[in-house]
Amino acid sequence: MEAALRGPFGYVTLGQGDMNIGRAPDNQLVLNDQTVSSHHLLIRLYGDSYLLMDLNSTSGTYVNGNRVTQHTLRANDVIHIGNTDIRYEEVGIAPTVYVGGNQGAEPAYIPTERVSSPFDAGSNIPPAPPGAQGYYQEVTPSPYDQPLPGYAAPYPGYAPGAPAPASVQPQKKSRRTLWIVLGIVGAIMLFACAGCGILAYIGRSTPTRTLTTFCTDMQNANYQDAYQQLSTRVQNNTSQSNFTRVFSEAIDLGGGLTSCTVSNVTESGSSGSGVITMQLKSAAQPSVFNTVLVNEGGTWKIDQLNAASS
Repeated sequence: MEAALRGPFGYVTLGQGDMNIGRAPDNQLVLNDQTVSSHHLLIRLYGDSYLLMDLNSTSGTYVNGNRVTQHTLRANDVIHIGNTDIRYEEVGIAPTVYVGGNQGAEPAYIPTERVSSPFDAGSNIPPAPPGAQGYYQEVTPSPYDQPLPGYAAPYPGYAPGAPAPASVQPQKKSRRTLWIVLGIVGAIMLFACAGCGILAYIGRSTPTRTLTTFCTDMQNANYQDAYQQLSTRVQNNTSQSNFTRVFSEAIDLGGGLTSCTVSNVTESGSSGSGVITMQLKSAAQPSVFNTVLVNEGGTWKIDQLNAASS
């Protein structure tokens, strides 16, 4: 199956690999939209379809006006992220034509015209030439084709001198076919459930994914999205403007952030930890932060960000 995305960026064909969409430059499709998260969503080929997965974006992902976290794309689906609309198209599928050109009206159709049959009354069918095949010929009935008066019509396929066929008793339908069909349906449902579970597991929130997203946002000076990786408790104690001011001033004084890496990530129940290492351009030594994470309703958030002592 060939599919593509059409939007303000033009026309982009989907392939076998993943298509990451967002504002950060390391995405396969980069959108110049400040309301789009740095890593907003992922489109992945799954079987014969493309699956859309939201990557914990700030403003969410909408398909045909409905907010989704996962969605199997169909032809002409409209994906809305931030202030950008993207249409999913499948190559070779013709759009439905509607009466009056209005979406929602009844599909247009072309009325059919009946063709006369050689068996219609009054039809004038010429006789077939000698030896021709496939032509309609009128056969003159023989008087011997009619049964004699008082003589019952023979059985279908009856030949003179042959015994009448014995009545055939209908056999009971085998239950084996029914069990085979039920087994196939059950197997399909089992594999479908397993596939959904695998996709949910792949797209789940983890401490590593949260810390990596925070690092990427800090490198791109995207302090708004970085702030969204903080826990509710931290956000209640620190405003977004204060968070942005503190980190932007520190990074500017250091000549800019050249790298941000994540290491030593652990997870235990609803809490986790990890180490973030930031290297400033003018600093001889990197800045190391010990982090503590909490699981808030299935989404991991940074609850503590403590500078490590030298």
